[in-house]
Amino acid sequence: MSESAQEIGIPFGRYRLLERIGTGGMGEIFRAEMDGPAGIKKRVVIKRVLPHLSRDERFVERFLDEGRLMVQLSHGNVIPVFDVGVFQGQYFLAMEYVEGLDLAELRAAYMEVETEFAPEAVASVMEMVSKALDYVHNCRDADGNPMNIVHRDISPPNLMVSVAGEVKILDFGIARARTHVVESMPGLLVGKMGYMAPEQVTGGDSSPLSDIYGVGAVAYELLT
Repeated sequence: MSESAQEIGIPFGRYRLLERIGTGGMGEIFRAEMDGPAGIKKRVVIKRVLPHLSRDERFVERFLDEGRLMVQLSHGNVIPVFDVGVFQGQYFLAMEYVEGLDLAELRAAYMEVETEFAPEAVASVMEMVSKALDYVHNCRDADGNPMNIVHRDISPPNLMVSVAGEVKILDFGIARARTHVVESMPGLLVGKMGYMAPEQVTGGDSSPLSDIYGVGAVAYELLT
């Protein structure tokens, strides 16, 4: 039994891990529960750094950059982060739990039954993504200074579709922002190749236009 499996049902700070729903080379994603007053329980998602990476100062700072950025964002089409912390040496973010599928999973489900997305549905999804990006690109900090945020990874796995039909952007882990302490290393490609703007692929400077390119790539894929 893996270490993560042994933790299911055991308190993780003020949270209780219920199910591991994703994992990668850098972190794990859990469906979890937060205990509130008067027996109130709130479903959340915990994004946790893998133990060996918690000892990498540069990686931890990059992870905390994501948390610092996302706690400042407040928009109906951006998944909110409401807690950033460390428990027993493991750094984590706590964010809203959205019941639904990401756009990659939804697209796979449609292909499974040989059904195409209606153009009107694609337009609706892209409208919500565009509203979120307009907010993100124009965000200012508490002092009124532009935050200069670029997501840099607009792609189906980072677009959640709720059962209510809402679309929310997630994962600002490779976002670029003025407030970041740690920037990507020169020459390092970040993002998913099929959705990256030419300037990202060639190692140039990304901008809000890079995200707009990603929106177009996603729309093209869904429509074709």
